[in-house]
Amino acid sequence: MDRLRSAWFESRHLDAGAPALRAELQALDPDARAAVLAVGDRLAAVSLTLAQQYCRRAPAAWRLGGGTFRRWVRHGEALATEEPASREAAAAYFALAPGAIAALPEGELEAWLVLARRALDVSRRLGELFVAGSGPLLAELTDRARRLEAWVGAGLALAAEGSWESDLLTLHFFESTALALPLFAPEDYGAWAELGRVASRLGPTRPELFISAPTALHRLAEHERGVAIDLALAAAAAPAIAVELYFSLPAVLDAVPEERDAVVASLRPVACATPRALTELLPVLRTLLERTPATFRGALVALAGEIAARFPAGVVPYYRVLPRLLEQTGVEGVARWVNEGLAVAADGRDPGLAYFALDSRTSRAVLAASSTAIAFTEVQGLVKRYLQMLCGHPVEVAARGDVGYRPPFLADGEGALFPTHVDVFATAEANLRVYRLIAAQHAARREFASAALVPPLAEFIGRFEYPAIAEHLFGIFEGVRLDAALARAYRGLAADLRALAAELTRDAVRLPGTVEQLARVLVQARRDDLAGRLPAVAERLAAASATVTDSARATALVYAEIMRHESGLGLTVGASGFPELFADGSLTDAMLDFDGGDGAALAAALAADDAAEPPPALPDAQPQLDLADELSEGAPGVPLDPAALLRLLEQARDLTIRQGHGDELDALGLYIDDLAGKLPRERMAELLGALRDARGGPRSAPVPNDGAAELLYDEWDYRIGDYRSAWCRLRELPLESDTGDFFHRTLATHADLLPEVRRQFQRIRPERYRVVHGLEDGEDFDLNAVITARADRRSGHPPSSKLYQARQREERDVATLFLVDMSASTDEPVPGAAAGRRVIDITKEALVVMAEALEGIGDAYAIGGFSGHGRMQVEFYVVKRFTEPLTPNVKGRIGAIEPKRSTRMGTALRHATAQIRRVAARSKHVILLSDGFPQDLDYGDDRRSNVYGIQDTMVAFQEAARAGVTPFCITVDKAGHDYLKEICDASRYLVIDDITALPRELPKIYQRCVRP
Repeated sequence: MDRLRSAWFESRHLDAGAPALRAELQALDPDARAAVLAVGDRLAAVSLTLAQQYCRRAPAAWRLGGGTFRRWVRHGEALATEEPASREAAAAYFALAPGAIAALPEGELEAWLVLARRALDVSRRLGELFVAGSGPLLAELTDRARRLEAWVGAGLALAAEGSWESDLLTLHFFESTALALPLFAPEDYGAWAELGRVASRLGPTRPELFISAPTALHRLAEHERGVAIDLALAAAAAPAIAVELYFSLPAVLDAVPEERDAVVASLRPVACATPRALTELLPVLRTLLERTPATFRGALVALAGEIAARFPAGVVPYYRVLPRLLEQTGVEGVARWVNEGLAVAADGRDPGLAYFALDSRTSRAVLAASSTAIAFTEVQGLVKRYLQMLCGHPVEVAARGDVGYRPPFLADGEGALFPTHVDVFATAEANLRVYRLIAAQHAARREFASAALVPPLAEFIGRFEYPAIAEHLFGIFEGVRLDAALARAYRGLAADLRALAAELTRDAVRLPGTVEQLARVLVQARRDDLAGRLPAVAERLAAASATVTDSARATALVYAEIMRHESGLGLTVGASGFPELFADGSLTDAMLDFDGGDGAALAAALAADDAAEPPPALPDAQPQLDLADELSEGAPGVPLDPAALLRLLEQARDLTIRQGHGDELDALGLYIDDLAGKLPRERMAELLGALRDARGGPRSAPVPNDGAAELLYDEWDYRIGDYRSAWCRLRELPLESDTGDFFHRTLATHADLLPEVRRQFQRIRPERYRVVHGLEDGEDFDLNAVITARADRRSGHPPSSKLYQARQREERDVATLFLVDMSASTDEPVPGAAAGRRVIDITKEALVVMAEALEGIGDAYAIGGFSGHGRMQVEFYVVKRFTEPLTPNVKGRIGAIEPKRSTRMGTALRHATAQIRRVAARSKHVILLSDGFPQDLDYGDDRRSNVYGIQDTMVAFQEAARAGVTPFCITVDKAGHDYLKEICDASRYLVIDDITALPRELPKIYQRCVRP
């Protein structure tokens, strides 16, 4: 026995606490110590490790009383020696606090150990895990007996299958005992185990849900946790989605406590029917619901429930477009839109999906009918005429998504920019007045000499370290000056200006643009020091004597104050850098007195003329920024320097920017909303865009671009029987010119063909003059008319006075756009042609011959090429515009036509139709030169099918015809008859079997197409 005791009790492997344990044992009376060690000796005969674990807890158990100690030992020893015996389970038992075991009534302790033996009957490891995981929870579990029974039953049910996979899953289940046993209701254990089975299909590793629980799950009521499990199980057909639902849904429910049941009701049919659709919704659902105003969130979620009941596939797109719906209409309008959508969905799944995704033209039309927003396209003509009336001369107008109430300053002659839509007010009439006020702003800039700034605006803005910020500030201050000037000059505008200023200060307003938002982020800081003085600035700028120079002064000084006090940055140039502005020494003017005295401190700061060092780089870790505490009552403002703000925005998945409400700044009448929580995607993009330009010079429009105009076009989807609105983005790209070698080489190659083509075209050249008969005045008598008049007189009838004739000039009135397929397939060599000649080369040769011939007869023509890669990357290459002569540069562009990528023919044809419609010609034609059927990356869902592309192109042909344009397709694809007969009438296409004949045949085809 001494040897055995030495092995377990004196072992150096006992642990680091062995000295303290010996001290505890020595403190016991000799009989107690002997009794404790005797039990250890018995257990050591089973396992030395077991005896050592027992001994660690034995002194504490003895102090609870002899009877309690013996009960504690008896149950532990039984686990180790009575079948199904398990030394590991006994060790886990002895590792528990003896006090927790002592607190259990004997009956409950026995019941717990019976459950442990049930697990041991299946696997020794399962029993050990159950004892180790549930033991520490025994004292705190409510409804203890029912929970433990349900837990073991659910776990062992997993093992009933008898496969190695089920055995492994059961092991993982019992490993999660400490996590899940207290978290869920007993009736939900089975569902949670089943969810684990679903998750195990993703791989043999331990399911993530058996390792950790979503944080938000703990904040839900117990029955709501079960709801989350049930909903996740509803998506069991897609295991990855089921797991994602389990982990993401609790956060959603936690964010909207009043609408939890309605949200679950709207998602359950989707999880059952089309679970994979939820991948597009789960990452954003919480944000979408949080952004929805609480006052009508319940009604909108209830509408989602109506959709779920009748058309589950529409729920995901409905939630995703909800912010766009609320931008244009209220709850009643959304309800009308939903009802129309359900009627559409009754006709088919595809039309319903397109409708609820706001992709179909019908869907957008129904929404627009419920909207009070005004789109620029609706008022473009009116705005243009109004601006001309105010300015006294025509002004080009355009819309851009990032333009707000304070549009960017444009150089003279560059037109005026407007927002793409306005929805500030609750009525369409009031929103229309906003466009009128923005037009008045543009006119005021001309009338009240905004361009008279010295130095010029671009130079002035460019002198700042962060030009974008300075430009925004200048727009604000100059806007205040111009608003006041407008109110004085046009009294009818004063009330509208006041109403707009009041509306723009409400937090709920969302206008495009970042001028006001960025200003608020920057200016709101240190509001007691800076913002308190801004009303005085506004008052000075509103005076009749204020000039654009005053706006520039305010810009420079407010910028300096922000940077000096808040960011520690300062101006790139100080007051000495603006001699034109501060030559009169007006720094001590009341408007500029930002330091509360004589302005000396500010003057010194400006005169320092020190360039700021770039702000230090932020760490790569994901930022968590919340300024709520810093801007609480009495707290000093915390700055956001521009470079830091830019970096934060670029990293900000969970960025929270909170700013005060700017009540002190009401006099400016221009701040829109406070930026609370994560910025919406479009706002994030706008701020990023503005700040990326901060070091790149002024952003005064026109903004430098790559020469690519972008346009959105609808596309016909035969499956929904409707257009998908704004579905394709087309970029109009300039084509770089080559040296012109190809053009001249082609002329030499076809030197024998060109004279023949010219003679053919000369035959269709119109007579320069034709004789017009029966005129009352003219160059000569019309002999036939004179004879007829004489006969009438002699017969007693009144003669006609139309006795003359004259020659009148007559010209052909024809315009043709040649549309060239530049898809990758045109790179194929032509069989039987000279070495290296490709389809695209022969097409270009035909264009060279046509261009030479058309120049001789004066017909208007243009050339464009198209290609692309997907609906958002359709490319249209401008080779020759109608207004361009055949210059060396144009000749070089023809030679530069090269194969690109795919063939989204419908979009290209719509663009060509839009181009030629603007040409003043009686006869308009589009001649399409292609080598195959329409095909693109996402031209329909099934890339193996050409039906979608063919149907869209067919409708594009019909649209061109309705627009007064005659389309004609020439293809070198020998299988062209198979699909072209579906696209257009047989008279509107031609299949050329021998592509090498295209240069000779194209002029003949042209003559037939445009024959008067």
